[in-house]
Amino acid sequence: MRALHARLVDRYETGVALLVGAWTAAFLVRSRLAQAERLSELANEALSSLLFVVPILLIAWGALVVADRRFKLGLFWSRDRR
Repeated sequence: MRALHARLVDRYETGVALLVGAWTAAFLVRSRLAQAERLSELANEALSSLLFVVPILLIAWGALVVADRRFKLGLFWSRDRR
């Protein structure tokens, strides 16, 4: 069971999960504030920009992983890689 946990931690980045969590939270907060008619212009711009920036970050992260594997850049090396 420990080996399975170690593989999951190594395989799926915690940062990706945090970005998706922040993105989901921004969606929920923005929709709740809009329904309650308490969404100010500043909050609308901040949450809207977060909704656009997070997918761009995830796509860029994926592009870096592909470039790392293709050109062997060594950006995402783990210590116990065999």
